[in-house]
Formats: sequence, C-alpha cells, structure tokens
Amino acid sequence: MRLDGPNHKPRAEYRIGATCITVVGDDPSLKVPMAHRGGALAVAVNTGVGRLIPSGISPKQRPRLTVHDVGELLSLYKGHR
Repeated sequence: MRLDGPNHKPRAEYRIGATCITVVGDDPSLKVPMAHRGGALAVAVNTGVGRLIPSGISPKQRPRLTVHDVGELLSLYKGHR
C-alpha cells in the first residue's frame, strides 16, 4: 500500500502503527531519514541515487536493509512469509 501521492492520507487514518510501515526508496537523503523520524523500517534500494549511501554515516542514519533492486526485496519478502 502506498501512503503518498494525490490520495495520501495520514498514517493515523489507516489505524496502523509506525512499526508496521516500511519506507522503501532509492534516495538515502530523503526516504531513510523520513522512515527514522516516523519510527518505520527504512529500506534502501541501490537504484537511482541510492548507490550514494555514504559508508561513514552513523548506524542511526543507516537504512535497516539495503537491497540491489525491488525484485530482491520482493524475493526476501516471499522467502519469509
């Protein structure tokens, strides 16, 4: 489920907690901090600008998981269901 775009509703309207949300993105300067601020799981995808995740950032600023592409993330999800 996407929680952005023209039909965006605040997370509270869906009645789900932040710990149930995963923010997936290829922009480490945008999506990862957004996930951390909201208490969600941050997943970085190494496409687009996602290849620019600095190696020297603190663990608090790092994504919880980094994948090559969304296909890899889907495979991981299917493997743990």
